[in-house]
Amino acid sequence: MKNSIISFTPSYQNYLWGKLPQDSLVCRYLDKQEILEDVPYAELWLGAHPKASGIIDGSLSLNKHINDNVVSCLGDSLELFGAELPFLLKILSINRPLSIQAHPDKELAEILHSQRPDIYPDNNHKPEMAVALSTLDLLVGFKDPKEILSNMEEYPAIKIAADYVDPTKDLKLFFKNIMDYPKLGLPSLFNSIKRKLISKDASKLKIEEQYFLKTYKEDFPDGDHGLFGFFILQFIRLQKGEAIEIKENTPHCYLYGDLVECMANSDNVVRAGLTGKYCDADVLIKMLNYENQLQKLLTKIIKIDNLKITEFLTSYKEFKLINITGSSMNYEFCTRNRPCIIFNLEGALEYYTDNLKITTCPITKALFVPASTSNINLKLSDANLFIASPNF
Repeated sequence: MKNSIISFTPSYQNYLWGKLPQDSLVCRYLDKQEILEDVPYAELWLGAHPKASGIIDGSLSLNKHINDNVVSCLGDSLELFGAELPFLLKILSINRPLSIQAHPDKELAEILHSQRPDIYPDNNHKPEMAVALSTLDLLVGFKDPKEILSNMEEYPAIKIAADYVDPTKDLKLFFKNIMDYPKLGLPSLFNSIKRKLISKDASKLKIEEQYFLKTYKEDFPDGDHGLFGFFILQFIRLQKGEAIEIKENTPHCYLYGDLVECMANSDNVVRAGLTGKYCDADVLIKMLNYENQLQKLLTKIIKIDNLKITEFLTSYKEFKLINITGSSMNYEFCTRNRPCIIFNLEGALEYYTDNLKITTCPITKALFVPASTSNINLKLSDANLFIASPNF
């Protein structure tokens, strides 16, 4: 098996911010007998992270298989990243905002993991990219400090929470004061913002202001520090097929939509609001990059007959992503002695290697292609295929 393409079953996560089965994209790729009607399905994990590794033949974890066959499975990535798959691929289906969060760089991840392994389960950094599968709304990075200052003037509650610190002069202190404001005082501040917003013409509200009203009413009626994020973080709306790279130490919050996410193989998250999970505001305040880091991913698009191949280029060696769509076509993929994971979102996928035996990959499965497999031939029919691999 160690030199063969491996079909595996992805793992999934039932987080509160996910969508219910009738609307969740995640459920499309699950065994229908496993799905519970009233439970939100948030993430599909396609990888070998110990928390939720893919499963081979119903019992063997992909993580263990790779650990037992590191040379053939990992190839050249073994020397760079050690004895683990360096990337993790996910599908997210989001119905309500995630936490205000950031992911640590490598140095901080090692410190956090050594101090709190129960909260920070590995010692790796977690830069990531998001590719929209639908309209995708998110907050990412700080707004221009001048825009934050303008919001403070319009909504004096923000000025009070920040203890009147000017964000154009000290954005870090401004954010610290916001996060440190006494929780018991939050409802009066947010109610004042709410009154100002509902007095406006609803058609003229900014999208992030609409999200504030909805999130405050439905999810955090007692207030939450993360609600300030709608006024101090940049709102971005990606259309289907657009993508963004989120670097370490960058504050962000997915709000609504479906996406493919690819990242370094980590589950380290530092949170500070809009969640019932553990928040580590002091760490978040210290770690954040307070410069504007926002950038959409550069993409390289190639068209071959009936195929459209889009390569999403990141600045990290652990991961890159290729998207292939097409009506009916064969495509030969070369691993170049690097591992990859292949997942098809729709249509039909068949594959074969040098032995020419054609195998069908059902929509509930993903493929792990070990580095020792030099070439794989894919037969696509109305497919929407993603291939994750190291980026070197």
